[in-house]
Amino acid sequence: MRIVWKPYALAVLVTLAGVAITRATWPVFSIAPFAPVFGAVAVATHWGNGRAGLLAIALAVAGIALAFPSTPGFPWNPVSFAGFAAIALIGSRLIDGRNRATAALHAREAELRATLENVRASEERVRRAQKMEAVGQLAAGVAHNFNNLLQVTLGYTDVLLDNARDDHQRHAVTEIRSATERGAALTRQLMAFGRQHEPSVVRVDLDATVSRLHDMLARLVREDIDLRLTLEGRGAVVVLDPSDFEQIVINLVINARDAMPAGGRIEVTTDTVAVGRDGVANAGHAPPGDYGRLRVVDNGTGMSADVQAHLFEPFFTTKEVGEGTGLGLSIALGVAIAHGGALELRPTAKGACFQLTLPARPAPVAVSRDGVSV
Repeated sequence: MRIVWKPYALAVLVTLAGVAITRATWPVFSIAPFAPVFGAVAVATHWGNGRAGLLAIALAVAGIALAFPSTPGFPWNPVSFAGFAAIALIGSRLIDGRNRATAALHAREAELRATLENVRASEERVRRAQKMEAVGQLAAGVAHNFNNLLQVTLGYTDVLLDNARDDHQRHAVTEIRSATERGAALTRQLMAFGRQHEPSVVRVDLDATVSRLHDMLARLVREDIDLRLTLEGRGAVVVLDPSDFEQIVINLVINARDAMPAGGRIEVTTDTVAVGRDGVANAGHAPPGDYGRLRVVDNGTGMSADVQAHLFEPFFTTKEVGEGTGLGLSIALGVAIAHGGALELRPTAKGACFQLTLPARPAPVAVSRDGVSV
């Protein structure tokens, strides 16, 4: 056990000072000869601890005995010393008890404040979750009806393709079908956000999928932005809808790009992590287990505390009107949760760091070039 020496050093110093004052003022203050050493014991106990007070009593008795070996009139006798020691001990115990009670009261007060803050934070999370659930249900309902209309459009594009008279018509219908399919993909994301869509999940190699996106991501960023990929998933396989995953990565990279109007660096990294074990924090309230992890880190302007508090709320955006819908991160969060994972903003010295964790699965027997299991 480590001994804290400062209280005992204080006891020695104040007791020596008390004995010196008693000796220097004798017999001027003969009516209360032990007053200075009483004060020394009180100071040692109050500013030190109970053991320092006991040390001060012992030092005071020894110091007075040495300072007044045979001084006429000084109450140098066993009864006087025993009375001094008894009174000093009682006073020291009272002071120490008061200090302990005060410390316990302060600790309890701090605990209550922390509990109150946790309760308030929990209430805020519940309110935010209820709001997101309500908006998600509304968005999913609209998306469901809109998806039905898109399916009709897709059906008629098939008919038009079969009856196209030339390449020009066929190209035009193909473009219509491509746009309709992108709209259908968006409705699936909205329904996943509202938990009304079961994603089409497959086993996907995390590193291979991110690597396949590199060329597309490089075209999305500007020339003054350095895009770096660090793939350390070591064959980690996650189960998810590949189109949903691609949309999350693209959205995070675009957000990072927009946060660096003067250029900078975007790092996309993959690795594996054991959430809830081996001292690793339970990221984003994801259940304990093995996870594949994707991080998108930029050294841009960062975000204020107020922006971070509303970051994943639907329709919240800091972009200009017409430049963003405010649905990107909220949909990405819904997709991550639908796949049993989590999406969160992690602390970083500069810029922003978004972390996506997805449950890892045993590697499949074979994986195709695009990362999807076969």
